Amino acid sequence: MISITCTHCSATLTMDEAFAGGVCRCQHCGTIQTVPAAGKAKSGHSGAGATTVQQKALYQRRGRAATDAGSGLDELADIVASSGLSGSGLTSGRLKQPQSRGYAGPHGELVAGQTGSGSMMPLLIGGGAVIALLVVVILWLIMTGGKPTTSADSSAVDSGSGETANVAVSNGKSGINPSFLGIPLNANVIYVLDRGSSTESMFGYLKEATYRSLESLGPNRKIQIIYWDNGAGSGPAPFPALMTYATKENIAAIQRSAEDIFAFGQTDAKSALELAIKQKPDAIVIATGKGWDLDDSFVTMVEETRKGAPSAKIHTVSLGAGGESKALKQVARKAGGEYREVSEADLRKYAQ
Repeated sequence: MISITCTHCSATLTMDEAFAGGVCRCQHCGTIQTVPAAGKAKSGHSGAGATTVQQKALYQRRGRAATDAGSGLDELADIVASSGLSGSGLTSGRLKQPQSRGYAGPHGELVAGQTGSGSMMPLLIGGGAVIALLVVVILWLIMTGGKPTTSADSSAVDSGSGETANVAVSNGKSGINPSFLGIPLNANVIYVLDRGSSTESMFGYLKEATYRSLESLGPNRKIQIIYWDNGAGSGPAPFPALMTYATKENIAAIQRSAEDIFAFGQTDAKSALELAIKQKPDAIVIATGKGWDLDDSFVTMVEETRKGAPSAKIHTVSLGAGGESKALKQVARKAGGEYREVSEADLRKYAQ
């Protein structure tokens, strides 16, 4: 144990040798003074097991005359002394390394205080965590190019048969799933479209939806649109005359040349389908607004015609509110294709 004498009130303070070299505060008068180092304490060791050493006061509480109003500096000094900051240089001309501070307990023992560096540790840890998080975010933005990774844009619509299909967005970019009215298309394809009176009310939407499908195919696939013969004497109307690649320029040319195509009259699909089969495409799409009116004779005609290109898949679409078309469904099943029912409202969505 170490015993020291207060430099102000001469009270004896006793504390453990573990606090040698630090500072303490007198529990009687508040004077803060140094605790002798271990070496100095041993030099004055007495037979009683304690050493009494006179120390230098770092701060001594001063009395004031009753008539002295004061400037407030003494009160400030008292506050500093009681807060344990007197070793920070306010009363010393030297800058010191952080050291353990304490105060004398009820029995004169030294109670350790918290060092300044310890009180800053939570702030340092928190600041380090924030910096690390920012570094991770910056690296992630650099690696991803600052843009979120998304799949091909699509919107879900009801096909009319209780199924939900994805509509490919018509931005002309590669990577978008090619399709037509919800039917996936990953091949050279010919669209055989009805232009009769049964399709008249939605013919404009049908044309636009077809153009959106052309754009989704990409420039490496071949395309053609053939409109059914409507009995006007011109026969089927192909655009272009032969299959061509689905480039932006070719699609724009098809749109311009088909501006004067309108829906009217009684139509027949046979001549248009024969023209499509001759070019041996990978897939054919048949879309009509009179699917409800087709019967087994239509199925037989398609089966006979497709013998010229038996490997071509034939997809069928029944447009409008006519309901299910058994003939179109049977054609798609026999030709390895898909069948869809698309209402006029849904067709409008595909045309956007």
